Amino acid sequence: MLRKRGHRVRPLSVEKIRAIASQMRELLSVVGAPINGAIDVVEVTDLYLPKLMDDFRLDIVPDGSMGSDHARTYPDKNLIQVQESVYEGACRGQGRDRFTLAHELGHLRLHRGVTAYARAAASSNHKPYEDSEWQADAFAAELLMPYKEVLQCSSAMAVAYLYGVSSKAAEVRFKKVKGIQ
Repeated sequence: MLRKRGHRVRPLSVEKIRAIASQMRELLSVVGAPINGAIDVVEVTDLYLPKLMDDFRLDIVPDGSMGSDHARTYPDKNLIQVQESVYEGACRGQGRDRFTLAHELGHLRLHRGVTAYARAAASSNHKPYEDSEWQADAFAAELLMPYKEVLQCSSAMAVAYLYGVSSKAAEVRFKKVKGIQ
């Protein structure tokens, strides 16, 4: 699937995003979240994030109420909105929906000060590392499938099984981490 371009944001390298995702895991452990192996992103949004951010809000909204968006994040309001079916899918452990929630956590953590959150025009001329959607995907991949742990995996199927992600997300991550083109 080809992702739409996002808003132009300050540039972040993969290494910087990896460090921020690692810090997020450490913060979650401080408030009692289990952080080894698969992270339960529903527990993160429902139980642990409110302990870290007094004014954090997760709004479950009716399907279709956000057009084609599955979820939206407003970093300066500490607000994530997610369609009901996506939230329910994440509760059931659906890999794609878990990735969507982790992606929105990426926006929340990475994009403070970005208030205009409409997608960029297709002709937008910014680099991937300056793109809000690319950054949020990189954060979600790192949060759900930590680089150092994926290095130890023998296959994309093992990544999908261990971290509760879709086979597609696991394949992309496995190939990137292992340097396979």
